[in-house]
Amino acid sequence: MTAQTAYPESTLHVKTGWGWVLVAGILFVIVGVLAVLQPLITSLAVGIYLGASFIVAGAFAVASGVANFKQKGAWLYIVLGILAMIAGGYLAMLPLNAAVSLVWAIGIWMIVAGAFELYTASQIRLHRAWLIFVGLVDIALGAVLMWIDPISAIEVLAWMVGISFVMRGIGSIVFSRELRKLSLL
Repeated sequence: MTAQTAYPESTLHVKTGWGWVLVAGILFVIVGVLAVLQPLITSLAVGIYLGASFIVAGAFAVASGVANFKQKGAWLYIVLGILAMIAGGYLAMLPLNAAVSLVWAIGIWMIVAGAFELYTASQIRLHRAWLIFVGLVDIALGAVLMWIDPISAIEVLAWMVGISFVMRGIGSIVFSRELRKLSLL
């Protein structure tokens, strides 16, 4: 039995859906560019998304606590879930505050990450100079984000979201080309 009779011609071609990946990549690039061009709308969308995420996560935490109420510490899930839903409601009602808070939270995270990178550099020899450099850059960028005014924070957030979407789009476009090659085999 030959490969031709064992596998009909229609099954030799791989269906990769490369066209859909290409369309998604193009849309990601478009949304990324729009995010940078419209920082206020981008920040509103991010704030609403953040609020909705807190509400959904809180609801799941409450449901988990109620479902496991007889377990030790289940009440903590319920309390934290309720707090998350309250915070989410606040963030969703005031999305610009949420967006600015997110930028400041990223600043705190970068400062802490930079401190850990510096600590790691003090403990190891491999790539020590690079870790020190990255740690100092993270701390500097984090400090800028921490002391940035709210209007600039909204613009920074829009740039972060926009660049992320553009990079994701470019990656999807490149990936679609590779998938297309597979489908032509």
